[in-house]
Amino acid sequence: MRTLLTLTSILAAATYAAAFPRYVVTDLGDLPGGADLSRAMDSNEAGYVVVTGTSAVGESAFVWSRAGGRVPLPGLPGRPQTIVFSINEHGVISGAAHDGTWPTGYRPVLWTTSGQVTELTLPSGVDWAFQGHLSDQGMLVTWGGTPSGRRGLIWRAGSGWEVVAPPAGYSECGLSSVNNKGEVCGWADNDPFLYINGAWIPLDVPAGGLDAYPNFITDEGRSGGYVRVGSSLWIAGQWNRDGDFIQSPQYPGSNSMDCFTASAEGGLVSGSTFDGGFGTATLWSPVDGVVSVNSLLDPSTLGWHLNAMFIEPDRTMIGWGQTNGVEHACAAVPVGNPISMNVLFGRHSAGNLENMAEADGYSLDVCKFIVPNQTVAPVTVEFDGSCALTKPFAYLLRATSSTSVAGSFEQTTDLFDWQSGDYGSGDSRTDALGTAWKTVELAGSGNLARYVGPGQSMRARFRIKPNGPVSGSAWCVRFDRVEFVAQL
Repeated sequence: MRTLLTLTSILAAATYAAAFPRYVVTDLGDLPGGADLSRAMDSNEAGYVVVTGTSAVGESAFVWSRAGGRVPLPGLPGRPQTIVFSINEHGVISGAAHDGTWPTGYRPVLWTTSGQVTELTLPSGVDWAFQGHLSDQGMLVTWGGTPSGRRGLIWRAGSGWEVVAPPAGYSECGLSSVNNKGEVCGWADNDPFLYINGAWIPLDVPAGGLDAYPNFITDEGRSGGYVRVGSSLWIAGQWNRDGDFIQSPQYPGSNSMDCFTASAEGGLVSGSTFDGGFGTATLWSPVDGVVSVNSLLDPSTLGWHLNAMFIEPDRTMIGWGQTNGVEHACAAVPVGNPISMNVLFGRHSAGNLENMAEADGYSLDVCKFIVPNQTVAPVTVEFDGSCALTKPFAYLLRATSSTSVAGSFEQTTDLFDWQSGDYGSGDSRTDALGTAWKTVELAGSGNLARYVGPGQSMRARFRIKPNGPVSGSAWCVRFDRVEFVAQL
C-alpha cells in the first residue's frame, strides 16, 4: 500500500489504543537515610513534583525538580516528620508536620520550593488538622478535630481559617479538594457532597452504596472518587455537575478501584486497584475503557509496576510504583510521535512523496533510485512533530532505521534549533548505518526553547549518505519508529 505518512498507520505502534499515550518513567528516589519508600502526590507546570518520602526522622517530604533535585521540606519544632499533599502554579506547597501521633499530632503547613516552612496556626477550638489541598488562588481545604467531632476547614491567605459545620442531619464533615473557581468537594458522615458558596450540595450514591468519598474536583465541576458497595468492595467513578454518579468500568480481575484525577479535557481518568498486593495504576477513557498504565510503558522503562498515578492536564502522570524491589515516587510522561514528514533529495524538495514512501503499518521506506555503482548524493528526511507538554522537561529524539542494501552508510541526526532558525547550531550525532535495524537517541541539551517552537512544535532531520558506490538500481532508508520522548 502506498500512502502518505500518518501518525497512526506508520510511526505509532498498532498495539496502543489512540486514546492512551505511551509513557516513559522517571524514578524520583528518596531522601538520604530513609527507608527507600516514597510517593509523589502532585506537580505543577514549572516542573516541580512534591513527594512524601522518608529520612532518618521518619516520614519526610521533599520537592523534586530537574534543576534542583530533591529539596527537603522541614517540619516544625516538636513535629519533625512531614507529609505533602499539593503544589499550586505559584510554587506554594501544602502538607502537614507531625510527631508521629495520628491524628492529634498533625498540623497543616505551607512550604516554598526552596523549603521555607510556615505553620497555619489552627483556630480556637480546632485541636488538629490534616494536610490540605491548595488551589492556585491560595484557598486550602481540609478537615480537623474539634470537641464536637471532625469539621471541614477552609484557609484563605489574608483572612485565615473558616470552620465549616456539617449539613443538617449530619454529625461530621470534611473537605477533600478545591478547584480554581473555589468550588469544593467533600463528605459528611458517609455521604459525598459539593460545598459551593457556603451551601452543601448532595451527590448521588448508587443503589447499594454504603459510603462514598470524592477525591478531586476539576475546574469544570466534575468530581471523582469511590463508592463502597460491600465490606471490601469499592467502585470508582465520577460525579457530573448535576450530581449523577457515572461508574468507571472495573479493571479485569479487580473488585475494588478508586478514581483519582481527570485530565483537563476529560478524556482520561486515572485511578488504582487496591484489592490486594501493591495495586495497579489504571487509566480510563469513555471510548476505550480501562487499561493498566503498566501496559502503556515505553520499552525503555519496562521493569516498573506502577501502583497509583495521578494524571495532570497535559497527561503527564505522577505517583509511585515498584522497581528493583523498592517502592519509589515516579513521574511518567507521554511519548510524542512526529505528525508529518518531508523528503529532500539533494537541494530539491518533493514534499510528502506518495510515490516514494512505502508504508506497511510498521515502517516507512524512503527510496532513492540511482544509476548502479555510482556515488550518489545524500538523502535528507525531515520529521515535524508537536508535544502538548508545557513543563520544562528535557526532550529526546529516538529513531530506529536501516538501509535496504549492504554497504557503508552514514546517518547524521539533527534537532532543529528554533532560536537560530536552522539546523546545525543545535545538538547532532553521526552514526554508521547498515541493513540491521539500529536505534539512535539524540538528547536536546541546554535551553529547552531551542528545540520547542511555536505551538509546541519540534523538528528533526536525518541525512543519510553512502560512503561509496551503491550496487543495484535503488537503495532505501527504512524508519521503523521516530518519536520525541519527554524526559524529567
